[in-house]
Amino acid sequence: MPGMVLRTDSETFKNEMQNFTTLIVDMLKQEQLFVSQGGPIILAQIENEYRNVQTYYKEIGKKHLQWCASMANSFDIGIPWIMCQQADVVVPMINTCNGWYCDNFTPKMWTEKWIGWFKAWGEHDPHRRVADVAFVVARFFQTGGVVQNYYMYHGGTNFGRTAGGPYIFTSYDYDAPLDEYGHLNQPIWGHLKQLHAVIPSRERVLTHGDNVTTEMGNGVAATVSTEDGSFVAFLCNVNTTTDATITFHGNQYLVPAWSVSFLPDCSAEVYNTAMVSTPTSVKVKLPNMATDQPEQLRWVWRPERLAEVLKGWADRDSFTASLLIDQITVTRDASDYLWYITLVRIEKSNPIFNNEVTLRVTSSGHVLHAFFNGKIVGSQYGVAYGKYDFVFKAPNVSVGNGMSGGELGRIPARARKEKCLKGSFENVATTPMEVSLAISTKKSKREAEATLEKQVTAKKHKREVEAAIQTSSLEDSSSEFEEEEVVAKAAILSKKPSSVVSKNGFAGNLKNTKPASNSEFESDSGDDEVPASKISKPAAKATGLLLFPGATTGGGQCC
Repeated sequence: MPGMVLRTDSETFKNEMQNFTTLIVDMLKQEQLFVSQGGPIILAQIENEYRNVQTYYKEIGKKHLQWCASMANSFDIGIPWIMCQQADVVVPMINTCNGWYCDNFTPKMWTEKWIGWFKAWGEHDPHRRVADVAFVVARFFQTGGVVQNYYMYHGGTNFGRTAGGPYIFTSYDYDAPLDEYGHLNQPIWGHLKQLHAVIPSRERVLTHGDNVTTEMGNGVAATVSTEDGSFVAFLCNVNTTTDATITFHGNQYLVPAWSVSFLPDCSAEVYNTAMVSTPTSVKVKLPNMATDQPEQLRWVWRPERLAEVLKGWADRDSFTASLLIDQITVTRDASDYLWYITLVRIEKSNPIFNNEVTLRVTSSGHVLHAFFNGKIVGSQYGVAYGKYDFVFKAPNVSVGNGMSGGELGRIPARARKEKCLKGSFENVATTPMEVSLAISTKKSKREAEATLEKQVTAKKHKREVEAAIQTSSLEDSSSEFEEEEVVAKAAILSKKPSSVVSKNGFAGNLKNTKPASNSEFESDSGDDEVPASKISKPAAKATGLLLFPGATTGGGQCC
């Protein structure tokens, strides 16, 4: 929507937010669902963990927060409004806790008790000890808690674009008591069910009584709640390694490390968070029979209509740019997928031709696929939660090897199909930072200098001469033979793409380019990176394609 800035003091956004909130509130009022109308709803929330966004917007974010509070209160629904994780909450809004541990939080309202966590590509399945989950719940009520809500109690599945961010699985199982498919997740379901039975049994005393806590040393404490002659006790041991045997009201109790015991009458222990008696259920994944019977698979390939995705570049199925264009500009939010294809060409006259090189890419993109003469030489991706930077290396790649002609950048249409079918192109990717070519040669110093001198003599363009000379300054060594590493860095261009000569003297092209044609290899005559009129010798098919997350595809398809 033109002029809209999300979750800040934007009139366009605020109008839409108020329209939506009014719609929801009116629906609930009509059905008389608020507790003030005799219904079950006791709390209402406006915004969600806005503090994380407010830090970015600063003073404008504070203004939006105040507007949200004023707008919500204007509905007069007769129940409190809350804002979770909002320390500077605007009165009469109530700040509540979201997190793994909220026993020390005030006020005593826990709106998101995190049982597990997201599943992320390349990471282990997140799993929290059942005893720890029960411990923090019991501990919360021991310290005066009145509202506690699980996040999540029932897992689920987020299809399509609702998975929650880069590297996040579509599975939202969250290690919840009821798993993604609705099955009981034991022992957490059974152990929490027992806790849920004993805590509400003394609800009146816990919510209206007076609490007295006695410290007993070494992390052990006893809390007694009293109300109209009724008593409830919690025995807590926050020591993480040492069990405790204590005397309380004339009786001895064993309180295991990091646990809470519940005594509904201050005498008999009916529950301890560390003593899990529910049997563990084991999930068995059945084998994928389709992999044993590949003849039953029927792949169908269809071309992607990129014009439907490249909303910012109407009527273009592909385009070439001289800079990295932001994804939202290209796709207009029509797709989560955008790949930047970066091309590096190495001519046969280049000093690294007929040598083994290390293809090195420093990237801040989500995923990288590197190709060498149209064949993949490796893939790499970052990790979840914003840690996207990584360095990709493909060592021992032979440049030249008797081949003539070539380019680093074009991938055959056939190979592109195969990669899509194998599902290699996965996540959203963003800006790459640096491309490097490293060469390691074992030659004598004199031989290396002679070779470089010949290269300089052969070159006729001033830029090529200067670049080659820079590589001739080899340092002295006590050994006649040594391993030299020369790095050719090709930075992303911000101006018109052209032949790039790095500070170490290696020439090549680096740019965003359109995808290959339907032929297996696109011919040099159709290549707009190196005009045919300027190629005196066949280009070396020695370097291959660097495929960065980015520039020519979208819509969930990869190539």
